[in-house]
Amino acid sequence: MDVETDAEYTRKMIDGLIKIQDDILKIPNLSIKQKDDIDRLGEELDFLSLQTDDMKIKLALVDMMNRMN
Repeated sequence: MDVETDAEYTRKMIDGLIKIQDDILKIPNLSIKQKDDIDRLGEELDFLSLQTDDMKIKLALVDMMNRMN
């Protein structure tokens, strides 16, 4: 994949994750920590979705996911 296609795919993935965040929060029996983690993830994804530099978007998403481990 070239950078443009890769960034486009990554942006679609970010948008999809943002859209399902509310559905995930409706899962019964989530702990407060899990809800807080999902909210924080949503905030980071919202911020990442504003990234205009295609070269940085995939790296930023990978970095964000690595921090979650």
